[in-house]
Amino acid sequence: MFYNKAYGKLLGMDVERVKVADDWLFVIPEDVFSSEEIEDIRKADDYFIRYNEHPIIANFLPDGERPDWIKKY
Repeated sequence: MFYNKAYGKLLGMDVERVKVADDWLFVIPEDVFSSEEIEDIRKADDYFIRYNEHPIIANFLPDGERPDWIKKY
């Protein structure tokens, strides 16, 4: 299981989730995380893609898969 402080911070918040395909993904709220924290959250997302074959963060989805209203990081 992958864990880091920024990912823990995200999990501890009441953040919005969005259904994309068959998965419910977290949406990183704007103006809450530093760029370093976002990169740490990206590492957690990469881990889940590698070992569970699905993402956990909607903001990191490529254009066309990510809903238009979600900020791309």
